[in-house]
Amino acid sequence: DFAGAIIDYSEAINISPKLTEAIANRAAIRLMQEKYEGAIPDLSKLIAADAKNTFALANRANCFKKLKKYDLAIKDYDVLILQNPNNVNYWTERGGLKRLFGVADQALLDFNQAIKLDATNHQTYYNRALTYKNLNKFVESLKDYDKAIALTETALNNEIKPAVAKNKLTDKTAKTKNGTDKNPTEKVTTPVVAPVLSKTSKSVVSVELTARLSDYYNNRGYLKNQINKSAEALKDLDKAIDLDSTFAYAYNNRALAKLTLNKLPDALKDCNTAIRLDAKNAYAYNNLALILFKMGKKTEALAEIEKALQLMPENQDFVATKAKVSK
Repeated sequence: DFAGAIIDYSEAINISPKLTEAIANRAAIRLMQEKYEGAIPDLSKLIAADAKNTFALANRANCFKKLKKYDLAIKDYDVLILQNPNNVNYWTERGGLKRLFGVADQALLDFNQAIKLDATNHQTYYNRALTYKNLNKFVESLKDYDKAIALTETALNNEIKPAVAKNKLTDKTAKTKNGTDKNPTEKVTTPVVAPVLSKTSKSVVSVELTARLSDYYNNRGYLKNQINKSAEALKDLDKAIDLDSTFAYAYNNRALAKLTLNKLPDALKDCNTAIRLDAKNAYAYNNLALILFKMGKKTEALAEIEKALQLMPENQDFVATKAKVSK
């Protein structure tokens, strides 16, 4: 009962305004509720009471990031890095914020420092790849995507192997008196990229790594399509979807790659899937308009680009698409 807890903590704070435990707990609840504006004052009180409170600084930075106040988030990470200059995650997070703030050259310096501290952090390479892409340094971007994917696949395999071994041991020992398995449906399967365990045995870490790996393949595929490597892009996007069949953006990007390769029926199918998974994906409506236009369905194309513009009226790419399909 979040509402009741907020009332209780607020009453405690009114009685004892410097009761940091109550302030921290109220902030934590507001973070869980994604009420970032409400969490910031509590986190600020904690920082005022203790300037070295890493919980408050990191979470306030995250609140600022969610609210797109990147400059304020960067300032909190400046403090965190001063306190702990060897924390790789702090350098990576600040680099990501600088990229979002539009200072890509400064972001690269942070990522380079993070990699100097730990050359095995896949998230740092991924973020640096995004930054290189923003700077139109596509060769460097692809190299970092390659590194991020390789490191994540290694981490995922290392995470899964012990669980696979444990499952095999369970299969050997979990027998009934008549010699049949107690739970014969829980088998380890092996898809394309890495072994995936049953839902009951899959760790939280492996789930997170799988999601990240899907995202990395999706972004590398999108870049490859942009630099006229559409056939290679298609392979990456296939892998992204194999890893996460509900990833709307991967379907949308695969539709775009298939459009480039003139595989129009397949592109149409992927675009419709992307919209079914995320009806507010403006880019999918834009791509659908382009596909329909290329198929000679001008009226339908106009209807779809209007949907994209309703969601993002200021997007100049969508304006250009409307002009194209209106001819």
